[in-house]
Amino acid sequence: MSREQKGGKIGRHWKLSEETKRRQILAKKGISPRGKGYKLTEETKRRIGLANSIALKGKSMLPHVKEILRKANTGVNNYRWKGGLPHCKDCEKKLSAYTCIFCRNCAKKGNRSERWKGGITPANMQIRRSHAYKKWARAVKERDDYRCFDCGIRGGYLEADHIYSFAKYPRLRMLLENGITRCKKCHLQITQLRKKRL
Repeated sequence: MSREQKGGKIGRHWKLSEETKRRQILAKKGISPRGKGYKLTEETKRRIGLANSIALKGKSMLPHVKEILRKANTGVNNYRWKGGLPHCKDCEKKLSAYTCIFCRNCAKKGNRSERWKGGITPANMQIRRSHAYKKWARAVKERDDYRCFDCGIRGGYLEADHIYSFAKYPRLRMLLENGITRCKKCHLQITQLRKKRL
C-alpha cells in the first residue's frame, strides 16, 4: 500500500484514506463501522452502566458522592444560584463572581497580602487608611459642599481637617462635627501655625 492509499500527510493537509472516509460517513449517520450485527460484550455494558449510574443518574448515585455534590453546589458555590451576587466580607461591595469572598482591593489586604510582615503598621496609619475614616472624610466634604473653609475655593484637592487634634482627642476622631474641609494649601498653613504654637 502506498502512502496515499493508507492516508498520510501530503503538503499541509492530511489526506484521508477511503476506508477512513467511509467510517466517518457511517459514524455521522449513527451506524457502527463494524456493521449492524455488532454487539457490546457484557463487561463493556457493565462498565457503561456503572459510569452512567455514578455520573448521570442521581437515583443510583452513592450516598457519600451525593453528600459531596450537595455541599459543593449549595448557596454561593452553586453556579445556578439565583440569590444575587455575594458581597465582600470586608467592605460589603458586590462581587463579580459567585465563588469570591473578597473584592480585588480587600483580597490582598492585611494578612492576605504577600508583603504581610505581622502587623507592624502604626495604629495612626491603620485608622487613616480604614474604610470608616474615608467615609468620615467624604461626609465632611459633602456637608461643606466641597468648599474650602478658609479661602472659599470650591473643588480641587480638598482635605478633611480635624478641629480638635487627631492625636490628642481619640474619641472625637470620627465625629462629623470635629471635621472641617480645607484645600491643601490652607491645610498646610494651618498645620504650620499649630506647630509654631507648640
